[in-house]
Amino acid sequence: MAVPDVRLDIPTLEMMVKTADKAIENNEVTFGRMNDALFHLNSLAQHRFLSCIQIQERYGAAADKAVARMVEEKGISIQREWILAIIKQETSGVVRPRFEQHVLTRLNRKNPDTDFAELRLRSMSIGLGQIMGFNHKRVGAPSAKAMLSSKETDQVFYIARFIAGKKDILAKKNPSGNDFRKMARYYNGPAYESHFYHERLQTWFREFRSLQEE
Repeated sequence: MAVPDVRLDIPTLEMMVKTADKAIENNEVTFGRMNDALFHLNSLAQHRFLSCIQIQERYGAAADKAVARMVEEKGISIQREWILAIIKQETSGVVRPRFEQHVLTRLNRKNPDTDFAELRLRSMSIGLGQIMGFNHKRVGAPSAKAMLSSKETDQVFYIARFIAGKKDILAKKNPSGNDFRKMARYYNGPAYESHFYHERLQTWFREFRSLQEE
C-alpha cells in the first residue's frame, strides 16, 4: 500500500486548517501545550538544536522525576544521564517525527480494522526519544496518538520506561564501553556501529555527568 501524493491546493490547505483547529480545540497538539509545540516547530524551522547544557536546563528536572518514578513504580534505578544522553542523540532536544512507510504497510496488513490515522502514527518515531508509535503500550501510553500529544515530562518518562529492559546496566555510575554498546544495540538496533551510536551515547553520557558534578 502506498500513500498517495497530495497537491497543496486551496481546498487541501483549508482542510488542513480545519483539522488543526479541531485538534487545538481538543487539546490534541504536540506536547499537549501550544507554547511547547511552537518552541519545537520554530526551533526546527531555524535549525536551532539544543546543546547538552540547554537540554539539561529544559529537561533535567523531568529526567529526575522520571528516575524517581521508575524507582517507585518498578523498583528500577536509572542514572539520569542515560535519559538525557538519549534525548541528545535522538533529537538534540527538538522533536521531529519521522514516518516509516514500510512499517505502515506491515501494520496495515496485520491490523486492517484499526483506524488508519492511528496506524500511521504507530509508524512514526515520536517524541524526545524518537520512540516508534507501535511501542505506545510499552511506554504506558494508551495510543500512538496519545504519545504525540503527551507533555514533555511524559515524553521524558517514556524514555525511562523504554530503556527499563536494560536494568542490568542502568544503575551503574560508570558504565563500561560494552555497556554503551548494549544500550546502543537495544535502542538503535543491530546496525548501531555503522553510525557510531555507542560512541556518541558515551560522549553525551559523560558530558551530562560532568554538568551534574559542576
